[in-house]
Amino acid sequence: MNAREEGRGIGVREKKVRSVAGGKGGKDAGLGIGGLIAGAFFVVLLLFFAGIFFSETGNATEEGRRGEQGKGNPQALSGVSHPLLRGMALGLHNGGEFDYRPAIDEIEEHGADAVEFVIPFFQCDVHSDTPGPRRGRTPPPDALANLIRYARRRNLDVFLLPIVLLEKAGKREWRGRMTPTDTDLWWKNYRRLLLDVARAGEKGGAMALSVGSELVWSERFRWRWEDLIRRVRGTFSGYLLYSANWDHYEPVTFWQSLDAIGISGYYELTRNRKAGIEELQRSWEKIRDEILAWQATVGKPLVFTEVGYPAVDGGAVYPWNYTMEAERDDAEQARGIEAFRRAWRKTPQLAAAFIYEWGVPGDTENHYSPRGRVAETFLRRWFAADYAERKERRKRWNREVEGKVTPAGGRKNKEKGWGKVAKRRDGEREEAE
Repeated sequence: MNAREEGRGIGVREKKVRSVAGGKGGKDAGLGIGGLIAGAFFVVLLLFFAGIFFSETGNATEEGRRGEQGKGNPQALSGVSHPLLRGMALGLHNGGEFDYRPAIDEIEEHGADAVEFVIPFFQCDVHSDTPGPRRGRTPPPDALANLIRYARRRNLDVFLLPIVLLEKAGKREWRGRMTPTDTDLWWKNYRRLLLDVARAGEKGGAMALSVGSELVWSERFRWRWEDLIRRVRGTFSGYLLYSANWDHYEPVTFWQSLDAIGISGYYELTRNRKAGIEELQRSWEKIRDEILAWQATVGKPLVFTEVGYPAVDGGAVYPWNYTMEAERDDAEQARGIEAFRRAWRKTPQLAAAFIYEWGVPGDTENHYSPRGRVAETFLRRWFAADYAERKERRKRWNREVEGKVTPAGGRKNKEKGWGKVAKRRDGEREEAE
């Protein structure tokens, strides 16, 4: 099964309003090409893209990790800036009994700083008011806490991203546009499941928790979100964010109650299915400039909770369309990821970025996974670059923050790291909630 939004059904999202390129795309190609042809091209593509990447990285040993003290850089703290966290998302779609440790090991061995656990919850349809876990598909809190501990033993920071999926969806229905029959009941149930995740995160020592993901329909309810965030802070002593859809981050009404801005970055970069890295990079740079202009008015660090491309023809055209059936195209996936890296490499406002998604060993249906594809070489090199320096800077950051932050409830923040620190936009002082 495809893990991007497994359980959502065949519905397609409504037309996006922030596409960088106009025009109409052609029809998707047919089903996948033969394994022998794919294998032959893989080696050629690997050598070609590796050459481009290696020549690029030689002059960029500090890509995106240079935080600067003061105004315009919310990451800076006491003279020590936290480097960009480079991470992988890992969907926990197989419940609590499944062994995710091999996947976590692989992520760490590739040089990642962090892993983001995507935790699925479910509701029947867009009108349901009972979101909740499903046995065999949602890890129970104790299992989640154990996974967090394991990842931390592997020297990975842990982000938690709970999402609500639809078990039944009409052709034009999407989980971001729900209309619950009883809105109060929906919030009551959602609060319960989120607090379960918060307790597991606190128990396991997670660094950060997203209080929601792409819940566009709910983002106008500022008082509901602020109440929920206060409750979560009473349980979880880590860093809080919200994952907004790529075309709907500005209307979110409660950014000031959070520690960071989260965006799921499935931007439509082009209508040209054969676009090269440079063309895709230019599209990402336009997107970057637009986001940063807005981010400066909010004054919060930026986190890409998801950036991913399916390895199919048209993957960079419609990266959000996980249902797309088209010919396999590993090169297009690699070009999309490399374009993102290049466009954001010297952006201190970016605190963390998670590539969606690594997946579990043996999962051959996850078109987003870079495992065994050209993009894996890109990621390995990006993650491994100046790894020792990044590790030391993370240690220095933690030492600087330790003992200076007292989270809600009076407990010392054991996670340290970014913890509860929220930098003000003007850089004049820090707040510990």
